[in-house]
Amino acid sequence: MKRKLRITDTGNLDAAAYSFLIEKGYVVRKLDSLTPKIVDTWIAEDDTFQYFSDDLSSLLALVTISEKRGISWEAKEEAAEEYMALLI
Repeated sequence: MKRKLRITDTGNLDAAAYSFLIEKGYVVRKLDSLTPKIVDTWIAEDDTFQYFSDDLSSLLALVTISEKRGISWEAKEEAAEEYMALLI
């Protein structure tokens, strides 16, 4: 059996996510939290959109979903139901 390559969402993914967003033409910046213990917000923007997230990998996911699905970015009903079943 061939071994699968494992990629996990750890701290070393942030630089790759940042680089990918830059390569896609987004301006990426961090909005520092004004309150300690509240997470910082990352922003990616281009001429049309602004995306906000607490971390770079989630920010990349938002951009990717939006680019793939456009304004119809929400999960289809069947996929949403499958996801909810996983939470039980």
